[in-house]
Amino acid sequence: MANPMTRRVWLSPRIILVLAMLTGLGTVFLHDVPTKVTAEDRDYASRILTAAGYPGHAEAYGDLNGFDG
Repeated sequence: MANPMTRRVWLSPRIILVLAMLTGLGTVFLHDVPTKVTAEDRDYASRILTAAGYPGHAEAYGDLNGFDG
């Protein structure tokens, strides 16, 4: 019969908290996307907007300094 005072180390709240924090940090680093617009981004944005019927010049369809624009 097992000793009732024995703790299960693998189910302790501290271990669960550490695993949850490592999972959260891993998720943040895995899904971190750079937000600076590159020349390639501008080229593809121009192609997509031109194909959709918008003018071909970046000045004509708004601010491309960030992805919010």
